[in-house]
Amino acid sequence: MGNRKPWGQGVAAKQCLERNRKANHVVEWVFPCLDQEKIESSGDLWPRGSLKKKLVRGVFQPWIHKAKGRWFTLKVAKLVCRKIWDNLPFTPPRDPKLTFSQYITVQARRLVGLSRASKKLKMADPTLLDTLLDVDAWCLATCQAVGY
Repeated sequence: MGNRKPWGQGVAAKQCLERNRKANHVVEWVFPCLDQEKIESSGDLWPRGSLKKKLVRGVFQPWIHKAKGRWFTLKVAKLVCRKIWDNLPFTPPRDPKLTFSQYITVQARRLVGLSRASKKLKMADPTLLDTLLDVDAWCLATCQAVGY
């Protein structure tokens, strides 16, 4: 066998640290966007429906552009759901037929599906909208100066 790396410096340890870092960032971004009353009444961490609904887009649109690359694997999504569950000031109701790990897996799969769909739609970055408006204003001013 080859030389072993010291404890905590191997590939698995680095992956675990990276997953925790990503999960902490996502929780930090998404927690202010969640409707806690809806979570308390329904027991679902993520809203029902597709991204066609304004409520669902409202949860993902403010922060999804910050997650560049491959962030939403099932393990990271499970960590995110678990950390959100721990940060809630109440205990949401859940289906009694499901164990806690099954409940977290269902919620994580929902997060993965919605986040991948929203990244695919390329939801607009709010900071880029100001730039687009500046470009439009510049084009308008240039066209008026030229006489178009």
